[in-house]
Amino acid sequence: MSTLERTNLEAHVDLCQERYLNLESRLGKVESKLEKIDTDLVEIKSMISRSHVNQTRMLLTTAGGIITVLLGVVGYLFLKLV
Repeated sequence: MSTLERTNLEAHVDLCQERYLNLESRLGKVESKLEKIDTDLVEIKSMISRSHVNQTRMLLTTAGGIITVLLGVVGYLFLKLV
């Protein structure tokens, strides 16, 4: 606190008002950045979820294809032996 603030209440009030306005401005910037981070995290979570669904779908498709081929081979061999 400056000497002027200690002796002049009006100067003190004016400086406090400037400080509070500065703090409010800085807090507003922090809030904006946090909102952007939150939005980005939601988007990342959505992308991970979609990726997981796509990987699961690809795995099931591949497994289904392998099972189909194996059943075809077994059926072919069974018909060949009979």
